[in-house]
Amino acid sequence: MPCIRYSPNPIENYGSPTSSSGFLKDDQEAWNLAYLSWDFDKRKTWPDPQFSTHVRRTLQFVIATGALDLTDEISSGKKVRGFLRAPAPAAAYKLTHLPRVKELPLYLAYGEKWLNRLNDRAHQYREPHDERFDFAIEDVSIGLEVIRIYQ
Repeated sequence: MPCIRYSPNPIENYGSPTSSSGFLKDDQEAWNLAYLSWDFDKRKTWPDPQFSTHVRRTLQFVIATGALDLTDEISSGKKVRGFLRAPAPAAAYKLTHLPRVKELPLYLAYGEKWLNRLNDRAHQYREPHDERFDFAIEDVSIGLEVIRIYQ
């Protein structure tokens, strides 16, 4: 399944350090988690020097055990990484309802403030085709078209 980009613009548009961080630039799930975790639209710098490490380790977090899969032996679907392939609100929901959420490296580093930011930013996300429906549905046939597309 192709990964959705949560940011409205490509990573290169967010300036340094995103454009120089290879793992973010080349890893859509990592960029998605970083984008939800920090407001790159307002602040072009990391919250601290360890931010990218916390992002990477959070992606490596094994859901069942809480261990970090540093050697990438476990499938993505069994790690937090798998959450970041779903639309942003679904990913945020899965993260915040994870029984081990307080063990996530990003949570350990930034606490509830991170979790609140993640949820806020995830709910600002819009699917690329959502703007097609920014109007009142006055005709049943239009409503049926909306239902067909979102099935």
